[in-house]
Amino acid sequence: MSNLKNLTAYRSWNRKYWLLAAALLLSVTVIEAKTYFIEKAVGQYLVWQNPGREKVGRQWQVEQKRLLAGTRLEKISKELRSREKAIAAIPDFPELMRQVLREKQLVLPAHHFIRLYHTLPFFLKEHVIEPDSLIALRLGDRLDNVILNREAEGIELVLLDAQSRIENILFISNELLQVFFKHGTSEVVDVTSDPRFAGRVFPFDRFWQSLSRLPKIMQNQFFEAMPELLTLAGPTAKVAISNKISEDLVEVAVAPDNFRAVIYYLPEDWIINFVSTLEYPWMQDEAQDIL
Repeated sequence: MSNLKNLTAYRSWNRKYWLLAAALLLSVTVIEAKTYFIEKAVGQYLVWQNPGREKVGRQWQVEQKRLLAGTRLEKISKELRSREKAIAAIPDFPELMRQVLREKQLVLPAHHFIRLYHTLPFFLKEHVIEPDSLIALRLGDRLDNVILNREAEGIELVLLDAQSRIENILFISNELLQVFFKHGTSEVVDVTSDPRFAGRVFPFDRFWQSLSRLPKIMQNQFFEAMPELLTLAGPTAKVAISNKISEDLVEVAVAPDNFRAVIYYLPEDWIINFVSTLEYPWMQDEAQDIL
């Protein structure tokens, strides 16, 4: 009887021991699991917050996309700043035309186009667009950008509003481009022997006398259009009128000597007014009539 009691007590103690051991093991497992998840969460938080650590999985992909988008945005911004700087450095309208010839296409904000447009002499502006038309577009807020396209026959100008709708299409022919490029430039030429000036060469004093017969406002137009009239004036200077007419513009040369001349292009009606002051016959023969 005593042995039976001892066996029952032993079994009861043994069961409690194993239950205690199992509970202890379960507790350790739960603690380890909690510690693992806590450490993982803390680690992920630190990785997310620390830009110096490499991210993994979906977080890494998101971060890579963000970095790639930022790099592309910076590249686009840099290109736009560079383009804006290059456009701002264009000094005048003829140089703008040269750049379009090189690049085939150019897009200008309206304020840049207008700035360069105003570098043209007043009598050449209307060959691009009438000043009053340009004012009307600006007052109506209908000019935002200008696209310049190189074409075989010249340069096309497409005027766009803020919604990229076409307001007007202009065209500058290759012939007119040469006028823009040559106007006011010096050329090696002897006006007394060049065929295009034959019979139309005036000693400066004679040209001056004829010019003085025009109304004052017309005289001032000649002075404004040909500033070298005053700079190159002298006893040996000459003014020559060419038989070449481009886009209703007549080529005129102011030559201080027989070796060089400054070339200008003046409206045809100005030359007609000038010719009207001359005493007939003013040319060598009637076949040389330029008008």
